[in-house]
Amino acid sequence: MSNLVTLRPGARGTIRLVHEYGDKLICVRYRYKQDTRTRIKTVELVVDERPWTPRRLKGQRRWRYLEQDDSLIEGARPASGAESVQR
Repeated sequence: MSNLVTLRPGARGTIRLVHEYGDKLICVRYRYKQDTRTRIKTVELVVDERPWTPRRLKGQRRWRYLEQDDSLIEGARPASGAESVQR
């Protein structure tokens, strides 16, 4: 099965679905089955929306900028293979 076309709401081929689902519609996809020569129309919808506040993960630090150099961030880890950051 191949996914050839993905359309945003309001594009040609989505007008009826926009009237049916309104702001809940994210996109419409047309998938094609080569072996059976059929086209499948699928829709992506929003089913739940609520406020979200991210949690701090264990060991995660808040970013704190140093006064001397704004580009250097305290608590940043060097890339693998690099030497440690010197202050």
